[in-house]
Amino acid sequence: MKLTKAAVAGLSLPEGCDEKTYWDDDIPLFGVRLRKGGSKGWVFWYRLGGRASPLRKISLGATSAVPAAEARAEAAKLYARVRLGQDPAGEKAEVIARAGETVESAFRLFLARQAKRLKPRSYAEVERHLLIQAKPLHRLQLQTVDRRIIAGRLTEIGESAGPSAANRLRSDLHTFFAWAMREDRSTPIP
Repeated sequence: MKLTKAAVAGLSLPEGCDEKTYWDDDIPLFGVRLRKGGSKGWVFWYRLGGRASPLRKISLGATSAVPAAEARAEAAKLYARVRLGQDPAGEKAEVIARAGETVESAFRLFLARQAKRLKPRSYAEVERHLLIQAKPLHRLQLQTVDRRIIAGRLTEIGESAGPSAANRLRSDLHTFFAWAMREDRSTPIP
């Protein structure tokens, strides 16, 4: 059956089932999943690399919130991406993981690596620069930091602690962002 607004409205959960998925005839592995509590949601399933690989699922929203035409269009796009070898669910997980990575968490990872290679006094200075002088940057998402933000912080440090303190912080931030780009944690600062 073609999953349209009218077709989905007429679907019901068979007696004794907790969950059932009805599949669309036109778009492979696109369906609507009904659950015992009465919820109905659009789903798209796919495999990467053939039958041996596990199925991956992407929820497209509740049928009450997402119109059938929009869900079909999104499922068609996802199907095309999968046919081209892309992994939509993996890309979504990557975006979520990157969004949760703050500057502070990346600083701490960087400092853990630096502790092994720097002398104690040098490490203490780098730690002070990143954890104290760069503290206003800590809550930012790592991916959102750009030259304007860094320049603003360096200006503040230059005014409060002097130009040499700003230069030391600049040097440590440069080293940090070079590391972050090598680790694929940050985009290059333009």
